Amino acid sequence: MKTSTYQISERSTLHPGTAFRARGGPVFQLENGTEVPVCAKGPFLFQCAEHKNGIVYLHAIDKSGNHAVLHVEGERNPPFPGLIPRPYQVKNRMRKGLAKLNSRRKVKK
Repeated sequence: MKTSTYQISERSTLHPGTAFRARGGPVFQLENGTEVPVCAKGPFLFQCAEHKNGIVYLHAIDKSGNHAVLHVEGERNPPFPGLIPRPYQVKNRMRKGLAKLNSRRKVKK
């Protein structure tokens, strides 16, 4: 089920077009134990949230204009050995430093 908002905390909610930062995300573990991040880079513009089988995904646009799907809640099984599907942690909504994202915003009239 897709929703147009996502509650980060008691006081903060993401709405379509809201800029936010996220950290964490999936990593690939090499044979020697080294972890290599394979996560999307932020900042992001929120589009919608999707709830599927106890897992929550955020659909967003990254700073280069690409679509990103961020796993933020629930547990997933790794699609192949070595991948550790850690969820992203949504840290905060952004209010400053949005120059890279302003061209990506869609203003509805």
